Amino acid sequence: MLANFWQMIWGSSLFAKGILIVLFFFSAFSWAIMIKKYRRFKKLESQGQKILKHFQRRHSTEILKSRIGIADHPYAKILERVKLELLVTNSPGNSLNPDTASVLSNINVNRLDTLTQEVQSVIMQEMNSEETYIDFLATTSSVCPFLGLLGTVWGITEAFWEIGQQASASLPVVAPGLAEALITTIIGLLAAVPAVVGYNYFMGQLRGLNSKLDIFASTIITTIKKEYC
Repeated sequence: MLANFWQMIWGSSLFAKGILIVLFFFSAFSWAIMIKKYRRFKKLESQGQKILKHFQRRHSTEILKSRIGIADHPYAKILERVKLELLVTNSPGNSLNPDTASVLSNINVNRLDTLTQEVQSVIMQEMNSEETYIDFLATTSSVCPFLGLLGTVWGITEAFWEIGQQASASLPVVAPGLAEALITTIIGLLAAVPAVVGYNYFMGQLRGLNSKLDIFASTIITTIKKEYC
């Protein structure tokens, strides 16, 4: 059956082949995005659990001294922004080393009020970064069924054209056009359905990540404010 399926694809018209090529592109790119994003979110989840475990019941001084070794994790970006806003150096242009400097003497209390807004901007940037390419899945789920429908209409039109040309409605006359119509419909659905499922899944993952980042940032900021306000 698979051999017959490929034979029908190969025997389809140039227009139908063009639609199928576009559909295959949408499908392949969508699967590449889904595989990459699935691995990314699994990695963020496993790394995030380790980071949260490290920060459990930590005092503000310990938090500001801490370093997250995973530079590309959103938690690390949030912590670095907190340090950037609160820790001031004794001389301009020099970076503070929390392991050797006195954290208590370098806290800029005046920046505590604006800390929440600064951290929220980091969260928005990270969410925008993690959301990259996911919109393509929505585009695939919307466009591919219509491309398949276009191929369907084209195939049926060809079938009726052949009937008019040969003055016959026999199966050998209409079969190529109908087969072409069905193939484009099937490929369109095969491209669109996984993209819909993937889009909904990853949007749920993004919502969950956003909540976790808000909780992480809120916990750090609340802990620091309790001790310095």
